[in-house]
Amino acid sequence: MITIGLIGQEGLKEKLEENEDFKVVFDADGKNARQCLGASSPDEVISELVMSGEDGFALLEKYRDVKFIIASELKREVFVIKALELGAKYYLVKPLEYNVLEQRIRNVFDGDRLGGK
Repeated sequence: MITIGLIGQEGLKEKLEENEDFKVVFDADGKNARQCLGASSPDEVISELVMSGEDGFALLEKYRDVKFIIASELKREVFVIKALELGAKYYLVKPLEYNVLEQRIRNVFDGDRLGGK
């Protein structure tokens, strides 16, 4: 089972939990993101970049050991490059294609199991 934390991803928890391979361990908004990241160690975190109470780029900088997938409405190349440079494993632009998200979750998890970074 792949454990997942969500930050600023309204409505995604229900969709992910339809898949028996995924377990959402927290579904946070920007205001309580750091508290959730400090209290839990999911395999991966799917985060927005722009949220009330928190900056997704700051989370990427602070939690370098967390495997982030960014799912954001920001689609300018400068944001994508910055997120990837800060360690995001993937950058997906909303609206999300669920099958693509599911594959990216599996890719990050499988890469980790196979010794990827």
